[in-house]
Amino acid sequence: MLYYAQLALLLSVGGLLLGILLGLWLGRAAAGLYQQYFAFPFLEFRTGPDVFLIAAAATLAAVLLGALGAVRRAARLTPAEAMRPPAPADFSGGTAGIARALGPDEPSRMILRGLLRRPLRSGLTVVGIASALALYIAAASTTDGLDRMIDLAFGQAERGDVTVTFAEVRDARALHELQRMPGVLRVEPFRAAGARLIAGPREEREGLSGAEPGGDLSRLVDIDGRVVEPAARGALISGRLARLLDVRAGDTITAAVTEGERLRLEIPVAAVVDSPLGGSALIDRAHLNRLLREGDSLSGAYLSVDAAQLPALYAALKQTPLVAGVTVHAATLRGISDTLAESMGIMTLFTVGFSGLIVLGVVYNSARISLSERARDLASMRVLGFRRPEVAFVLLGELALLVLAALPPGMLMGVALSRYMMAQFSADLYTIPYSINAATLAEGALVVGTAAAVTALLIRGRVDRLDLVRALKTRE
Repeated sequence: MLYYAQLALLLSVGGLLLGILLGLWLGRAAAGLYQQYFAFPFLEFRTGPDVFLIAAAATLAAVLLGALGAVRRAARLTPAEAMRPPAPADFSGGTAGIARALGPDEPSRMILRGLLRRPLRSGLTVVGIASALALYIAAASTTDGLDRMIDLAFGQAERGDVTVTFAEVRDARALHELQRMPGVLRVEPFRAAGARLIAGPREEREGLSGAEPGGDLSRLVDIDGRVVEPAARGALISGRLARLLDVRAGDTITAAVTEGERLRLEIPVAAVVDSPLGGSALIDRAHLNRLLREGDSLSGAYLSVDAAQLPALYAALKQTPLVAGVTVHAATLRGISDTLAESMGIMTLFTVGFSGLIVLGVVYNSARISLSERARDLASMRVLGFRRPEVAFVLLGELALLVLAALPPGMLMGVALSRYMMAQFSADLYTIPYSINAATLAEGALVVGTAAAVTALLIRGRVDRLDLVRALKTRE
């Protein structure tokens, strides 16, 4: 038994070293990709010895578990029984009755008998294929979640064309100046004030944002797509900010304003809203102005603009004093979409490759073992007059049933893993909503089916080239 354990470990060491080298290369490549597309000043890929130890321990444990399990079964045999030719399989049990009841013909019954006689092997094969499908669905659904986040943030929440930010607080006359500029169709003001939000011993540096009730160009939208209006009195805060401050609706937070008179404001929490972007406390603009002891003041405005007049508007804003910044939403959305499309496209390519390799390895390994065990039966079918396609149907039919059986649990596992990954990917500045399209599930099934089809072609060639004389020889 020790010899076989050493042999299994020797074979696994090569795969382990190759996996470590490939993982290091992929990690550095991913770090470079994220630095390039997300414009990080620096991003260095680092890993500690604990990562290698965990990977090695998991790999070697799986190898030893599989090898020693097979060796233990062989070691239980007496020498005389081990040297005797294997007895024909007994199909008189309960599985044979099930196969006879479900199988319309003899090849179909052979398929069902083969699967039911080895439930552990069949179950592990299904689990392996389902895991590969879950991996693909979870990774591909990240794109679905990001698309949903972008739609909520830029399609439903930010509906204006341009955001103008002033260098200092302005009064209502600034709105009239903006309305007279070329191409401006509609203007909605906002007030933003820097502040430290305090709740007991907890403190977060966030802002106070004053919005117009009933505004259409910039709205607060939660991750379910519902529009939430600012409360007449009190603040709407994000779920992330509520968790950081450990507050809930009805509690009171202290806002230490960091501009103007630097007031300390006691503001009740009107509601907690899970929004895709942002973490500031949203307040009715008129109420915020009263809290800050100001008149009808604003920090900027959202504009709805005639697209044909956008260059003229941009030129006019450049000549306007006290305009600190201009954001064109279409350009921002295009930049984010292009970045995500390219970076997520590369990630999806890696995931498809890994998923396909896992399916290929699991299905091919199962098929090769089954072919080795049933070579005599398949050769006997050929001698009895069955054609090559009919003989291959017995073996490939098992693979097809295993793949079909793996699809439902694989999709369920993928959905669960996707929910977990969406929660982990969410950060302080954004929340990725859970979203998964039917097309993603179909693509996952297609990836698994394609890998299984490639395996079937490889196995079909071996079945067609089966040496009948050698397979039919009985070991004495």
